[in-house]
Amino acid sequence: MRVLSLILTLSAMPLWAAPPNVMTDIAPVQSLTDMVLGDLGSAGVLLPPGTSPHDFAMRPADAAALAAADVVIWTGPGLSAWLADPLATLAPDAAALVLLDTPDWAPLPVRDDPAFAEDDDDDHDHDHDPAADPHAWMNPDIAAIWLGHIATTLAQADRENAAVYTANATASATILRDLGTGITAQLAPLADRRFILPHDGYQYFERRFDLKAAGAVTLSDATAPGPAHIAALRDLVATGNVVCILTDAETSPKWVNLLAEGTAATKTASIDGLGGSFPAGAGNYPAMLRQMANALTDCLS
Repeated sequence: MRVLSLILTLSAMPLWAAPPNVMTDIAPVQSLTDMVLGDLGSAGVLLPPGTSPHDFAMRPADAAALAAADVVIWTGPGLSAWLADPLATLAPDAAALVLLDTPDWAPLPVRDDPAFAEDDDDDHDHDHDPAADPHAWMNPDIAAIWLGHIATTLAQADRENAAVYTANATASATILRDLGTGITAQLAPLADRRFILPHDGYQYFERRFDLKAAGAVTLSDATAPGPAHIAALRDLVATGNVVCILTDAETSPKWVNLLAEGTAATKTASIDGLGGSFPAGAGNYPAMLRQMANALTDCLS
């Protein structure tokens, strides 16, 4: 009787299905996905910390992890072009969500302002097609919308936990919007201060928080600058209107040192728009936003 009673008790308890095996391309997307997964699990990520998504090459271990995925959530080929072909060949049956292709938010075009792009006289053969800027996760309001799309994708793969994913996405979206409101208040007094970006991958952050960068060392795809572009930026810094030069893991510090040379009044600060400096998981994305806001506050003040 005791055995029968135990069996009946266990059968009456809710049985939660195991969540799908989820793979992502970059840490911010992994973090957003983990917010939606909540206590049910955690997603994997392919891009190692400190690595640029613009020229990453997958390793055998990455290929194996991708092949085992039930769901792949990634920004899209506009950022992580290295994932497109392996996804088709190694995980053809995985449910895939391309966040840059989702509705309900407005993509920004890649800037063609000379301060953010190579001059025609520079010896580079770049494609200047005005495609969409792929760094959209820099805006927490867009990230909050992406949470809903992530929840829908996970719910389709795991219907038994659909309500959990929806609730987690709703709660996390509120947290991100509140975080954005706080950062807005923090950065509002600095709206008239100009700064130079390490590469042109932060305009979604700038637009969201009413900041205006004066230029960028490298292009949106982090391609090394030409001599004419560096000379133009040096002239810009020399005017005294630029108070901060930012660095990040994707851009060589030699360019920043070259721009700052002889301008002691210009501060420098490091920002991390890929979350590589913070522990993986749901807290990674909010920590990334706070670090960027704090670095700008210190450098522009």
